Amino acid sequence: MRNGYRTTKSFLFGVAIMAVALLCVTVTVADTEPTVRSDSDEMANFAPAAGTYYSQTIETAYPITAGGFAWTGSSPYVSFQFRLYDDTGWSDWYTHESDSYIEKDGWYYSAEPFLADRATQVQYRMETQGSVNAVKLIYIDAEATKLAPSFKLFDWLFGEASAASSYSIVPRSGWNADEDWRFDSQGREVWPIEIVTPEKFIVHHTAGDPGTSDPPATIRAIYYWHAVVLGWGDIGYNYLIDQNGTIYEGRAGGDGVVGGHAYRSAACAASRFGGSQNEAGFNRGTIGIAVLGDYESGLTLNSAVQSALENIIGHKAALFGIDPTASSFFVDNTYPNVVGHQDVDCTSCPGANLQSKLSSIRSGAKSVFLAAGGEAGTTQFAFSGEVIDQDILPATYTGAVQTVTTEVMNTGTDTWKRGQVKLNIYDLGDKVSRFYDSSWPTQWGEFDFAESEVKPGGTATFTSRLRSPDRMGRYLNMYRLTGPSDLVQHDDRSITRVDSRYQAELISQNIPPALLYVWRPTVTVKFKNVGIATWDRNVTLDTFDLGGAISRFADSSWVSHNTPALLQESSVPRGGTGTFTFRLDPPTPGMYLNTFYIQRWGEHIQNGAFSLITRVD
Repeated sequence: MRNGYRTTKSFLFGVAIMAVALLCVTVTVADTEPTVRSDSDEMANFAPAAGTYYSQTIETAYPITAGGFAWTGSSPYVSFQFRLYDDTGWSDWYTHESDSYIEKDGWYYSAEPFLADRATQVQYRMETQGSVNAVKLIYIDAEATKLAPSFKLFDWLFGEASAASSYSIVPRSGWNADEDWRFDSQGREVWPIEIVTPEKFIVHHTAGDPGTSDPPATIRAIYYWHAVVLGWGDIGYNYLIDQNGTIYEGRAGGDGVVGGHAYRSAACAASRFGGSQNEAGFNRGTIGIAVLGDYESGLTLNSAVQSALENIIGHKAALFGIDPTASSFFVDNTYPNVVGHQDVDCTSCPGANLQSKLSSIRSGAKSVFLAAGGEAGTTQFAFSGEVIDQDILPATYTGAVQTVTTEVMNTGTDTWKRGQVKLNIYDLGDKVSRFYDSSWPTQWGEFDFAESEVKPGGTATFTSRLRSPDRMGRYLNMYRLTGPSDLVQHDDRSITRVDSRYQAELISQNIPPALLYVWRPTVTVKFKNVGIATWDRNVTLDTFDLGGAISRFADSSWVSHNTPALLQESSVPRGGTGTFTFRLDPPTPGMYLNTFYIQRWGEHIQNGAFSLITRVD
């Protein structure tokens, strides 16, 4: 037995030594600086005002991993197709979607690069409806030592096992992400991390070659395009999947981090989604997953990729309480919880051969979701919350004060203590809310809830005093929780219309539609006070000619060139009538437009205006 024990012990010791040695190799490889270099080929003063242009064959300075286009001209709407040459010959023509573009330094850049697995030549054709002054082909080489096999062994030895499947994710270190790209020269994060509870999954594909010879290099190239070429500071996708079904971590920040992968432009909204007013972002509250390869032309979904999609969607759905087979309202419409990019934007992404498989992917992800203990509406985070009710008024008056109650459900697994989780209120762009009141603990709010503690499934009640802005308009408030570092929540917001306390309704006016230029008629204009504030003698009736010029009906009896009359009554309460009487001095014969409006101390009284055309004979 002792000899047997020694043999077993020696064997285990040998395995441990081998594991340590392999770990050292892995760490050494992971610390290796990736080789990423980029060049461009620019052509200028060549394109027709409209039509199709074929480039010459462009020989790159080295075998490339990816590329993309930038252009200048009268219109950003230019479409590109391209083909690649490598040691197997010329590829078919690929479509490079350029409906999504980024403006930078006077150029339009395609938002996504195309992939080129060690190609050495590129040819493109361009279709345009307007003039194009110059085009740049920007190409990238991100080749480096292959990292995936070493990482997979490390993950097998020490990774966390999953009861539902052999699910694992290669971290950013596993594909050798250069984290320096995320920071500017002052060491500040270019794209600060923001966590929002996801509600949807958006599936993408990439254009061009699937990059199977070195997927980590392909991902580094996409990262370089997003972070450096476009200047975002990070990769836009939350996760990426190669043709072997390996899943890679994308955007830094962990679960719930907001990526940059789906934005519907005003032009897209106008052409397909009911009008330019439906321009919308779909990055907040979604998880963007890109599959390497072009599923619009030729490539079909293999079992490894489908399994990977089902696993990543199913596990993250369980984490965030999202039923993969359900639908719900999001941004502007009701969408399935798993959609293709084309469902929310003007694009063919993720390609017909992947889009057609989404129904099957949803079903497979639901099985993983259930096996992982998923429950719709319940997250698996220690600290998580969701706003379930709020009584802020949809419309109010300038300077009005209201007390607002916000109820937030604890959707996490840990109990909240008072002072641990707080409610913040922001304006658009994380600025100080324009409903800020001096009673707030800080400029961001940071309100405590009323209860001493809130258990999972319970409701926290936050009370805040909001003061409306002094100017009319529609204003956005964003409500976010702060607390432990892993606290996540659904993004919640409200829009409130702020009206003036001074409002009016035209009752009558007897200004003649036509008069002789020798007449000097006296006219009367009456408005009803339909606001909440009493009018005083500081309310005046003003008028202007076309283009804001002085009215050509001005009479010497007017208060000023632009003010025919003061309010006749000493005060007009709500519901009362205000009267303005004045004389007109017509100009030479012709047709004249005048706009009349009542105002108080330079501020127009809401709805207190009318325009008319008068003929002078």
